[in-house]
Amino acid sequence: MIKSGNNDLTAQEIYKLCSFFSVEANYIFDDLAEINNGNGELVFNAHQAKELRRLFDSYLNLPNRDMQKSLVRLTESVAQADK
Repeated sequence: MIKSGNNDLTAQEIYKLCSFFSVEANYIFDDLAEINNGNGELVFNAHQAKELRRLFDSYLNLPNRDMQKSLVRLTESVAQADK
């Protein structure tokens, strides 16, 4: 009922859910946290932004440029395989 919009949660209920699942509120409301500047650029939500940050940090921590290129190629091939 909550997901379909037929029932609202109080702030206290949201806090309890977040505590129970050990997540921040933006994880529950990730659709509301979308970033879009209206110029046709990438659109991603707060949860995706957190994952992208982890991916970017991992990329930067690779020891050399060849490994970075390999990671990009791997990511591209995984994305193509899903289509």
